Amino acid sequence: MTISISGTDQFGNIWESRASYRLDSSGAMDTASSPPLQGTYSGVDPAGLFWSMRCQPQSDMVSPFIVMPELEVSLIHNGKVIETKKIVRVASVDMERYEFKIPVIGVFLKPKELNKPSPALIVLDGSEGGYKEGWAKIIASRVKMPTLAIALFRNGWIASHS
Repeated sequence: MTISISGTDQFGNIWESRASYRLDSSGAMDTASSPPLQGTYSGVDPAGLFWSMRCQPQSDMVSPFIVMPELEVSLIHNGKVIETKKIVRVASVDMERYEFKIPVIGVFLKPKELNKPSPALIVLDGSEGGYKEGWAKIIASRVKMPTLAIALFRNGWIASHS
């Protein structure tokens, strides 16, 4: 029996992993205590299917800080997909979104449940450029705080002010 996980990151790149397991005498498999027979990782690791995801680049940008708001998990037997489920990650909280481009480039996210002023967090980008909206969504939804993601490099403040 094979389990496959796939998702698309913030740049449109496709990430996938898979692992095949032997079923026990009752027809069950336990990915937390059994190593895969083959797949994108080896050894016993309950999170192996997540950290072993491989990128199939679809864009010029591949970030080491991937954000995938949805994952698709498929159960495959003898090459045939038996069942597929979509998993929506924590960044699905209902938020107000304000994008801005002058004088800096970024996005401000505020959980709609907040109705009074509160402290906010700032998420800065790295040298790959752009702003980290995916990370800002995850952070804002987890801590229930307004979050500002700002682009500093490439098309961001430093690039536009140098």
